[in-house]
Amino acid sequence: WKATSIYGAEFTANQCITAASQFDWLGIKCNNYFSNPSYINNHSVSLSYFATVMIVNGVRIVNELSGMPSSGAIIKYSLNCSGSDNYTNQSFSCANRGVNPNLMPMWIPAGTTVKTGGPNTFISVIEFNIIP
Repeated sequence: WKATSIYGAEFTANQCITAASQFDWLGIKCNNYFSNPSYINNHSVSLSYFATVMIVNGVRIVNELSGMPSSGAIIKYSLNCSGSDNYTNQSFSCANRGVNPNLMPMWIPAGTTVKTGGPNTFISVIEFNIIP
C-alpha cells in the first residue's frame, strides 16, 4: 500500500496522565511549573485535545495534535485525576504540533497492520499488486 493522506481528528476529553516536571505526551513536550516543588512528580493532569493519529503495526504515529494547554495555562492537577486533592494554581504548557507535511506518502509493506486513531480519522490508500 501507499498511504497518500490522512484527514480528520479525534477529540479526547479529560485524558488522565501522570505529569512530571517535563514529559512527552504523544510525542509532544510538556512542562509543569509547580510553585511547590514537592508536587512536581507523582501528580496527574486531565487534558483535552484533538489528535490525528494512525497506528502502524501497533506504533502510534501522530500527524497533528492541537488543543493542548500552551503558554503557561493554569490547569487542575491532582494525585490521581479522581477529583480529590485538586490544585488549580499551577502553570502548565505543551507544544502543540501542526500537520506534518513529511508524513505522507508512506509506503506500507504487505502484512502490515494499519488503523486510524478513531472513527473520525481517515487514511487514503492506494493498493499496488505487483505480479512478476
